[in-house]
Amino acid sequence: MKILIASDSFKGTFSSLDICFLIKKEFSHNSNFEFTCLPIADGGEGSLEAIASNIKGRFISLKTNNPYFRKIKTKYFLDEFNNAYIEVASSAGLSLIKNLNPLKTSTYGVGEQVLDALKKDAKKIYIFLGGSATNDGGCGLFSALGTKFYNELNEEFIPTGGTLKNITKIDNSLTTKLLKNIEVIGMCDVNNPLYGLNGAAYIYAPQKGATKEDVLKLDEGLKHLDSIIKKDLKKDISLIEGAGAAGGIGASILAFSNGILKKGIEEILNILNFDQLIKDVDYVITGEGKLDKQSFYGKVISGVATHALKHNKNLILLVGSSEITLEEAQTLYPCIKYIFETNPNHLPFNKVKKHAKVMYSQAIHKLLIELLNK
Repeated sequence: MKILIASDSFKGTFSSLDICFLIKKEFSHNSNFEFTCLPIADGGEGSLEAIASNIKGRFISLKTNNPYFRKIKTKYFLDEFNNAYIEVASSAGLSLIKNLNPLKTSTYGVGEQVLDALKKDAKKIYIFLGGSATNDGGCGLFSALGTKFYNELNEEFIPTGGTLKNITKIDNSLTTKLLKNIEVIGMCDVNNPLYGLNGAAYIYAPQKGATKEDVLKLDEGLKHLDSIIKKDLKKDISLIEGAGAAGGIGASILAFSNGILKKGIEEILNILNFDQLIKDVDYVITGEGKLDKQSFYGKVISGVATHALKHNKNLILLVGSSEITLEEAQTLYPCIKYIFETNPNHLPFNKVKKHAKVMYSQAIHKLLIELLNK
């Protein structure tokens, strides 16, 4: 029996690669099964690992600024064709700082990574838009690439979330020249516009440390940025799906680089040649930490399920906990045959983390027994 493992990570416990190893280990004493492992992600954190585990290339290490302009060691991936893959979270991520404040944080470090990739002759740059601690509309990123932002005194400055309101003029000429013939692709798993009740600030800034008052300021700042982009660059990008990704980096990719936004999971599946890998298998195993309605919209599970359905393959969901019954899941994707939970009693994370490996192994064992009884 041939099985393809293509699971998202379980945040706080296992990476996508860890899950591949755990499943293979539990099945290792049974020769009836043959596995193909495909570490995977949806365009957010973990995407760099997924790419590096599946295609040829090398990691590039460098020093960049973190969200508070302090030097840190970061890395990105450069494949054999000189395509660069950069995670926003690696230099502008939530995990890099303790005192979260999206009014003051910057994506400048992401721009430094892009600039380094350009110096190494990268012609296509993938930016994974997930896990950011920022709400600066990507202004820091493009400041590092030469975009100039001016205040009312005609002074150049690097805007943060709290100072977007001070922008009176944008000069993007140097960046336009720098990125000529360069393809910039923003990879995201969200559909949010730049601002408004469903925009970057209202939906995501609270988890980045913003108070209710901060959210209002940040949203006004993004709205103001949009007005200057319309005035100086003659572009209207605020309502495009994904513009609000990563605190507005999605919008900046559209406005300052003539780049494009793509669904992270679909593009990653395409890069990893998923349709070819799935052809000869009997079952596909995928999953994530929590299965809910959102799992079927732009996440790893939805992408894998769509392709499993397309190729008429049986799909197994191995998840931390589920808010959805098997019957409900099958109404969307009839190819789903089983849902196994590693945390069926929905214990709090602080208890789960201590016993995560045992709980995951127990769920895999139940899956093994089910398949052996087929």
